Amino acid sequence: MITTALPPVSGPWSRDTAEAFLRNTAIPVRLATVSPAGPWIQSMWFEYESGVIRCVTPTTALVAQRLRRNPECAFEVAADTPPYIGVRGRANATVTTQGAVATLDRLLARYLGDRSPDLQQTLRARAEQEVVIELRITEWTSWDFTARMS
Repeated sequence: MITTALPPVSGPWSRDTAEAFLRNTAIPVRLATVSPAGPWIQSMWFEYESGVIRCVTPTTALVAQRLRRNPECAFEVAADTPPYIGVRGRANATVTTQGAVATLDRLLARYLGDRSPDLQQTLRARAEQEVVIELRITEWTSWDFTARMS
């Protein structure tokens, strides 16, 4: 288990609630990075553990290249339907080959389960060319409009 000096979460949720949301939701993370031409946002499957959001992408992917050049990024995990809830913040990223295959397998189980065997096979076939993006949260906030939208 990774231990990280995680800052307190601002907003209505406690750290435990925000962490439970990140661990248990299967909404993709929206990841904002900076390229020489300016900012980019993309959605990625993720898992969360102890202050670290992990994604997997091909080693040649532009997001991996951007994060190698500039590890500062921002993220958001948010419901797209009412009541609107979520977590967003800033993070410092590292890109590593360590654990890429195991992380990919966990993400396939989390997001696809037993569905889409052809897609799973396609993604698993290129697992050796994947890297893990680890986002270490440096600042985060939560929001929960459940009471307002009831």
